Amino acid sequence: MATPKGISSQHIKVMNGDAVHIYNDNDFIVLQLRSETPTVESRLGQSRISKFFISLSLHVFVFICTKIQL
Repeated sequence: MATPKGISSQHIKVMNGDAVHIYNDNDFIVLQLRSETPTVESRLGQSRISKFFISLSLHVFVFICTKIQL
């Protein structure tokens, strides 16, 4: 799926195929956490990808960052 027009994206590889995808515009930020989980089929080069999304307003995101001192 392509990133919608007006939305910027950044993809950060973490480890073992896991990644954090960050999508944002002037009003919101969406964090998508992806984790690859080996399955029985992984011997065939396939694995299951678990995804978790959270949408935050910019104000909430800045508040959280100040609390964890980013």
